[in-house]
Amino acid sequence: MYELDGNIRIVFPPPWRWPSRVGLPLWLGIFIFGLVAIARGLPGALANTTSTEIVSVITSLLFFLSLWLTLGALGLYRFLFNAAGRELVVIDTARLTLRREMPLFTRVRTYQLSDIRNLRVRWSVLPFWVDRWVANSRYAFDLLGLTGGVIAFDYRGRKVRVGGGIDDTEAQQLVARIVRRFPSLGTTNE
Repeated sequence: MYELDGNIRIVFPPPWRWPSRVGLPLWLGIFIFGLVAIARGLPGALANTTSTEIVSVITSLLFFLSLWLTLGALGLYRFLFNAAGRELVVIDTARLTLRREMPLFTRVRTYQLSDIRNLRVRWSVLPFWVDRWVANSRYAFDLLGLTGGVIAFDYRGRKVRVGGGIDDTEAQQLVARIVRRFPSLGTTNE
Protein backbone atom coordinates (compact mmCIF):
# COMPACT_ATOMS: atom_id res chain seq x y z
CA MET A 1 0.00 0.00 0.00
CA TYR A 2 1.28 3.42 -0.83
CA GLU A 3 -0.16 6.90 -1.12
CA LEU A 4 0.34 8.99 -4.21
CA ASP A 5 -1.19 12.49 -4.57
CA GLY A 6 -3.67 11.75 -1.76
CA ASN A 7 -4.80 8.50 -3.39
CA ILE A 8 -4.26 5.11 -1.81
CA ARG A 9 -2.95 2.44 -4.16
CA ILE A 10 -2.87 -1.21 -3.11
CA VAL A 11 -1.57 -4.09 -5.23
CA PHE A 12 -2.70 -7.61 -4.35
CA PRO A 13 -0.74 -10.40 -5.97
CA PRO A 14 -2.70 -13.57 -6.63
CA PRO A 15 -2.05 -16.58 -4.41
CA TRP A 16 0.11 -19.43 -5.65
CA ARG A 17 1.99 -17.50 -8.36
CA TRP A 18 4.88 -19.97 -8.72
CA PRO A 19 2.78 -23.17 -9.00
CA SER A 20 0.61 -21.44 -11.58
CA ARG A 21 3.62 -20.58 -13.69
CA VAL A 22 4.52 -24.25 -13.70
CA GLY A 23 0.93 -25.38 -14.21
CA LEU A 24 0.14 -23.04 -17.11
CA PRO A 25 2.34 -24.82 -19.70
CA LEU A 26 1.13 -28.18 -18.40
CA TRP A 27 -2.52 -27.07 -18.73
CA LEU A 28 -1.89 -25.78 -22.26
CA GLY A 29 -0.21 -29.07 -23.18
CA ILE A 30 -3.11 -31.15 -21.92
CA PHE A 31 -5.60 -28.83 -23.61
CA ILE A 32 -3.83 -28.96 -26.99
CA PHE A 33 -3.30 -32.73 -26.69
CA GLY A 34 -7.04 -33.17 -26.15
CA LEU A 35 -7.90 -31.05 -29.17
CA VAL A 36 -5.47 -33.02 -31.34
CA ALA A 37 -6.90 -36.32 -30.05
CA ILE A 38 -10.41 -35.18 -30.89
CA ALA A 39 -9.34 -34.09 -34.39
CA ARG A 40 -7.49 -37.37 -35.03
CA GLY A 41 -10.34 -39.50 -33.72
CA LEU A 42 -13.07 -37.76 -35.69
CA PRO A 43 -12.49 -39.50 -39.07
CA GLY A 44 -12.28 -42.92 -37.41
CA ALA A 45 -15.43 -42.31 -35.39
CA LEU A 46 -17.36 -41.21 -38.44
CA ALA A 47 -16.04 -44.09 -40.62
CA ASN A 48 -17.21 -46.78 -38.20
CA THR A 49 -20.76 -45.51 -37.84
CA THR A 50 -23.84 -46.23 -39.84
CA SER A 51 -25.91 -43.47 -41.35
CA THR A 52 -28.47 -43.74 -38.54
CA GLU A 53 -25.79 -43.36 -35.82
CA ILE A 54 -23.96 -40.45 -37.40
CA VAL A 55 -26.25 -37.79 -35.88
CA SER A 56 -25.75 -39.12 -32.35
CA VAL A 57 -21.96 -39.41 -32.86
CA ILE A 58 -21.70 -35.84 -34.18
CA THR A 59 -23.95 -34.53 -31.37
CA SER A 60 -21.86 -36.31 -28.72
CA LEU A 61 -18.66 -35.10 -30.31
CA LEU A 62 -19.87 -31.48 -30.46
CA PHE A 63 -21.03 -31.66 -26.85
CA PHE A 64 -17.67 -33.04 -25.71
CA LEU A 65 -15.76 -30.51 -27.82
CA SER A 66 -17.74 -27.56 -26.44
CA LEU A 67 -17.25 -28.85 -22.88
CA TRP A 68 -13.51 -29.31 -23.53
CA LEU A 69 -13.17 -25.80 -24.98
CA THR A 70 -15.15 -24.19 -22.14
CA LEU A 71 -13.21 -25.91 -19.37
CA GLY A 72 -9.96 -25.25 -21.19
CA ALA A 73 -10.69 -21.54 -21.57
CA LEU A 74 -11.76 -21.15 -17.91
CA GLY A 75 -8.68 -23.03 -16.72
CA LEU A 76 -6.44 -20.96 -18.98
CA TYR A 77 -7.99 -17.76 -17.62
CA ARG A 78 -7.42 -18.93 -14.03
CA PHE A 79 -3.83 -20.06 -14.58
CA LEU A 80 -3.01 -16.91 -16.56
CA PHE A 81 -4.29 -14.64 -13.79
CA ASN A 82 -2.44 -16.56 -11.07
CA ALA A 83 0.76 -16.70 -13.13
CA ALA A 84 0.93 -13.10 -14.35
CA GLY A 85 -1.99 -11.09 -12.98
CA ARG A 86 -2.67 -8.76 -10.11
CA GLU A 87 -5.49 -6.93 -8.41
CA LEU A 88 -5.08 -3.16 -8.02
CA VAL A 89 -7.23 -1.03 -5.70
CA VAL A 90 -7.12 2.76 -6.00
CA ILE A 91 -9.02 4.87 -3.48
CA ASP A 92 -9.33 8.60 -4.06
CA THR A 93 -11.64 11.17 -2.49
CA ALA A 94 -14.62 10.24 -4.70
CA ARG A 95 -14.35 6.57 -5.66
CA LEU A 96 -12.77 3.19 -5.12
CA THR A 97 -11.55 1.53 -8.31
CA LEU A 98 -10.79 -2.19 -8.58
CA ARG A 99 -8.64 -3.29 -11.50
CA ARG A 100 -8.00 -6.92 -12.17
CA GLU A 101 -5.11 -6.97 -14.60
CA MET A 102 -3.65 -9.90 -16.47
CA PRO A 103 -2.23 -10.51 -19.92
CA LEU A 104 -4.95 -10.20 -22.58
CA PHE A 105 -7.70 -9.24 -20.08
CA THR A 106 -8.30 -6.32 -17.74
CA ARG A 107 -11.47 -5.74 -15.77
CA VAL A 108 -12.24 -2.45 -14.05
CA ARG A 109 -14.99 -1.78 -11.52
CA THR A 110 -15.61 1.64 -9.97
CA TYR A 111 -17.54 2.22 -6.75
CA GLN A 112 -18.60 5.62 -5.41
CA LEU A 113 -17.01 6.22 -1.99
CA SER A 114 -20.22 7.74 -0.64
CA ASP A 115 -22.06 4.42 -1.21
CA ILE A 116 -19.42 2.16 0.38
CA ARG A 117 -20.19 0.99 3.91
CA ASN A 118 -18.61 -1.27 6.51
CA LEU A 119 -15.11 -1.92 5.18
CA ARG A 120 -13.98 -4.99 7.10
CA VAL A 121 -11.92 -8.15 7.14
CA ARG A 122 -13.83 -11.30 6.28
CA TRP A 123 -12.34 -13.69 8.82
CA SER A 124 -11.82 -17.34 8.05
CA VAL A 125 -11.67 -20.17 10.55
CA LEU A 126 -9.16 -22.22 8.56
CA PRO A 127 -5.41 -21.67 8.39
CA PHE A 128 -4.37 -19.32 5.59
CA TRP A 129 -2.74 -21.95 3.36
CA VAL A 130 -5.72 -24.33 3.70
CA ASP A 131 -8.28 -21.55 3.29
CA ARG A 132 -6.54 -20.20 0.23
CA TRP A 133 -5.98 -23.59 -1.40
CA VAL A 134 -8.92 -25.81 -0.53
CA ALA A 135 -11.93 -24.25 1.11
CA ASN A 136 -12.09 -20.75 -0.35
CA SER A 137 -9.40 -20.19 -2.89
CA ARG A 138 -10.12 -16.45 -2.91
CA TYR A 139 -10.11 -16.53 -6.73
CA ALA A 140 -11.21 -20.11 -7.37
CA PHE A 141 -14.77 -19.28 -8.30
CA ASP A 142 -14.03 -15.73 -9.34
CA LEU A 143 -13.60 -16.31 -13.04
CA LEU A 144 -15.77 -13.47 -14.26
CA GLY A 145 -15.75 -10.81 -11.55
CA LEU A 146 -14.04 -9.30 -8.55
CA THR A 147 -15.64 -11.20 -5.70
CA GLY A 148 -12.84 -13.16 -4.04
CA GLY A 149 -10.74 -11.92 -1.14
CA VAL A 150 -10.46 -11.30 2.57
CA ILE A 151 -11.38 -7.60 2.56
CA ALA A 152 -15.09 -6.92 2.14
CA PHE A 153 -17.36 -3.92 1.97
CA ASP A 154 -21.04 -3.30 1.35
CA TYR A 155 -21.99 -1.40 -1.80
CA ARG A 156 -25.61 -0.63 -2.64
CA GLY A 157 -26.98 -3.75 -1.01
CA ARG A 158 -24.34 -6.26 -2.06
CA LYS A 159 -21.03 -7.43 -0.66
CA VAL A 160 -17.81 -6.87 -2.61
CA ARG A 161 -14.59 -8.72 -1.70
CA VAL A 162 -11.00 -7.94 -2.68
CA GLY A 163 -7.51 -8.91 -1.59
CA GLY A 164 -7.17 -12.57 -2.43
CA GLY A 165 -3.39 -12.65 -2.17
CA ILE A 166 -3.09 -11.69 1.51
CA ASP A 167 -3.89 -13.34 4.81
CA ASP A 168 -6.26 -12.17 7.55
CA THR A 169 -3.62 -10.37 9.62
CA GLU A 170 -2.34 -8.36 6.67
CA ALA A 171 -5.91 -7.54 5.73
CA GLN A 172 -6.67 -6.28 9.24
CA GLN A 173 -3.66 -3.94 9.17
CA LEU A 174 -4.57 -2.73 5.70
CA VAL A 175 -8.21 -2.05 6.61
CA ALA A 176 -7.09 -0.13 9.71
CA ARG A 177 -4.84 2.11 7.57
CA ILE A 178 -7.58 2.71 4.99
CA VAL A 179 -10.18 3.56 7.66
CA ARG A 180 -7.72 5.99 9.28
CA ARG A 181 -7.39 7.78 5.94
CA PHE A 182 -11.10 7.48 4.97
CA PRO A 183 -13.09 7.21 8.24
CA SER A 184 -16.48 7.04 6.48
CA LEU A 185 -15.63 3.61 5.05
CA GLY A 186 -15.38 1.91 8.42
CA THR A 187 -18.74 2.88 9.81
CA THR A 188 -22.11 1.44 8.99
CA ASN A 189 -24.33 4.38 8.15
CA GLU A 190 -27.79 3.00 7.63
